[in-house]
Amino acid sequence: MADAIRQAVGREASRVRSYRTENGETVHIMQVVISRLEAVPLTELIVAADPQAIVDVVPLPGSFGLRRSIRLAKRHSRRDLPDVTKYGNELNED
Repeated sequence: MADAIRQAVGREASRVRSYRTENGETVHIMQVVISRLEAVPLTELIVAADPQAIVDVVPLPGSFGLRRSIRLAKRHSRRDLPDVTKYGNELNED
């Protein structure tokens, strides 16, 4: 799987943890930092290679820093309203 990810996005997937389940199956938890545009093609690649794989895409903490500083994430021009994502959720520094 790590080789397929490397070929698809050109970055290394790091293995966070591996363990055996009660059924004797080995489970590997891997992590790779990707752009949001790579999320769907990479998810499709992983599921095609392993239909039982669980893919969880989460934002990287602090990833709004650049967007916030250049004001791309703000969806309105009123200074009295908070910055929000495209879904209307308030942006926070966490």
